[in-house]
Amino acid sequence: MGWFSKEDSGSKPKVNWVKLTSEEDLHNAVEGSMEKPILLFKHSTRCSISSMALSGFENRWEGTGEE
Repeated sequence: MGWFSKEDSGSKPKVNWVKLTSEEDLHNAVEGSMEKPILLFKHSTRCSISSMALSGFENRWEGTGEE
C-alpha cells in the first residue's frame, strides 16, 4: 500500500474514539483501564505527523469485537 492509496472505508470497522476534554475524563479513562485495556492517542490537528499516524492506525484497525 502506498502513501496515497485509499481503502474501501465501508468494509472496515471504525475506531470508537472517545474525546477526553477534562482531567476528570482522563481520570475516568485510567480507572476504566483497570477493567479492560484502553489506548490513549494524543492527536494534534496541526501536526502532519500526528495526522499520518492517526490515518495509518485507523486504516489498519481491525476492531476488537466489542462495541
